Amino acid sequence: MIDSLGLGGAEQLLVAIINDLHEFEHHIIILNDPEDLNQEITVDHQLVNLHMASHLKLFTQAKKVRQYIQQNGIDIVHSHLYFSNILARLAVPATVPLFNSLHTISSLDNYCKHKLTLYIDQWTYRKRHHIVAVSKQVLDDYKQWVGLKGAATVLNNFIDDEYFQAPAKKTISTHPLRLVAIGNLKEVKNYRYLVEAFKHLSNDVTLDIYGEGALRPTLEKEIENSHLPIRLMGAQNQLHKVLPTYDAFIMSSLFEGGPLTLLQAAACGLPAIISDIPRFHDVMDDHAVFFSLQNPMDLVGKINAILKGELSILDHVKPALEHIRRFAKKETYLAKLRQLYQSKLLHPSSNPQAFEQVAF
Repeated sequence: MIDSLGLGGAEQLLVAIINDLHEFEHHIIILNDPEDLNQEITVDHQLVNLHMASHLKLFTQAKKVRQYIQQNGIDIVHSHLYFSNILARLAVPATVPLFNSLHTISSLDNYCKHKLTLYIDQWTYRKRHHIVAVSKQVLDDYKQWVGLKGAATVLNNFIDDEYFQAPAKKTISTHPLRLVAIGNLKEVKNYRYLVEAFKHLSNDVTLDIYGEGALRPTLEKEIENSHLPIRLMGAQNQLHKVLPTYDAFIMSSLFEGGPLTLLQAAACGLPAIISDIPRFHDVMDDHAVFFSLQNPMDLVGKINAILKGELSILDHVKPALEHIRRFAKKETYLAKLRQLYQSKLLHPSSNPQAFEQVAF
């Protein structure tokens, strides 16, 4: 169960998981459109779109989802993202194991903005619900704000094999230096910081941003008014082909839970220029160029140093790639996930070929 099948990090991760869990029969429930990534799912599955126009309908939709679970004999339910987690808690019978995946720092993304989201989380959370977090930081944040009542597991995001096919970047162009950023056009990605920095850079640097979101009109207007070499490229589901065409990856997020696009860029052999936040240091093992979020001129200075050859970003590529191969190994993730599922099944089959039914 997930909010949608749009081109977000959590959605891409879910599709990659489903495509590799061949031994399960998959039922996917989404709260609303879009369904973009449905075409990327290569295994047989059932897709149910609730077309839930308002989150106020969570309680009324819970009965419908419960009936679906019972009618289809679902053995395990695994939900992703806040509102899908809440709906799953309301809908899933106590006899069916439920996993709730946390993909972001809940306090910053939800609780501090809307206090009611914290109360609802606390009210619906039960000891039988198994929390799965994309990082220790995400889990610690949830533990601090909500408190852990039952089992919890950290599963770091993995990278699909196709991202490791491109050769590591050995040279970069400085006429111009072509930067790429990826992520939905929303406040947490902090694209306004990049726009402000580009007002102080020469045309020897360009930026393409892949993603969609509510901030598009605002960003378009500011980019156009300031005549900046920044392009909004829209959504893209073939990032493993797009990323290697650039010189470096840039990300200015205020906070992140499991920065999938950063991992993907590093796997493609791109050097990273990223905001100085704890999660990025953890993910990249410090193999990147970090800039302060307090002052866009810090980024300007580092990019100018790269253009002048005073700061080498290529030195980070090989160690970052080696780290990502260990940190985001697909086989490790899937083995742990399978183990979690099997441990929760009430009556595991003695037949290894038997299909269990999982609702996402």
